[in-house]
Amino acid sequence: MKLEIDSMKGLLDLLIQYDASTGDVGTGDVEFELSVSFHLKQKPFEKLMASNIGQNLVKLICCPESEEELSCIDFSKVKLPKLKEIRIEHQGVMAVHFTKENTPLLESLIIELPSHNSFKYFILDLPNLTYLGFEHVSLYDPDDFGKSLSSCPKLKKIECYKFYGLHFNEKNTPKLVLPSCEVIDLHRSDGLQNLDIWAPKLQFISFQACFEITKVCILDTKPEEYSGPDYDFKGEPSKYKVNLSCTSKPIGNLVSSTRYDGRYPEDIDHQLDEEEEVLTHDEINQQLDILMGLREA
Repeated sequence: MKLEIDSMKGLLDLLIQYDASTGDVGTGDVEFELSVSFHLKQKPFEKLMASNIGQNLVKLICCPESEEELSCIDFSKVKLPKLKEIRIEHQGVMAVHFTKENTPLLESLIIELPSHNSFKYFILDLPNLTYLGFEHVSLYDPDDFGKSLSSCPKLKKIECYKFYGLHFNEKNTPKLVLPSCEVIDLHRSDGLQNLDIWAPKLQFISFQACFEITKVCILDTKPEEYSGPDYDFKGEPSKYKVNLSCTSKPIGNLVSSTRYDGRYPEDIDHQLDEEEEVLTHDEINQQLDILMGLREA
């Protein structure tokens, strides 16, 4: 059932109408897709998520019409056992805290242009997550970034635009262990310097306009600390294309690995430091969809 609310009054009316205690909707009988177009505050958010609606919620879209309100919501305080999809835009979010304890079935997570754009911390541990998208966000404490992404073994696509705060030097380089990932796009992630990546199914990786990128290593062997069926890989690792527009060539083996399959969108592997046309984020996604479709065919 699709529901829409555009005010606090609408939220309260909804709780009265669909609360399990009223008998209007039996617990577990109905799954909800909820769209919120006003800024949520923590207490009403917790009440809504604890209700029959929240406990049977499969999709949450929170896109307030204005960016002025600075209220934040904290997902670590709620449990949403059926939620599969989250999209948040212009709504403050305290931290990236989505785990198998509070959102065990989550498959898609998108946070764009939050009104309070700095996350206090970053913790992901999601066995079913396949898509992750961030835009115009900042991370106050990046220490768990690599471990968190690596705790999502089904993750297929990571798309970020202007993800700030990913400051790692060579001594604390994050290690991304992504057995299912096909696309990593970190466009304009200013501050990002180093990455180690094990992603045997990788087909496309972009560091477009990552001005500080220094070293990227594509690992040939899975790190020993990751084991079990979710991290198993058999067969030949895939070839991958690279986008380094407006970026200096990083050291490491990103473009010298035997898996490297040239620049994208061009098929010709021209000089990496050559000045070239810069594609927009949407143009890259359009051409990437074409590439992925050709490979699947």
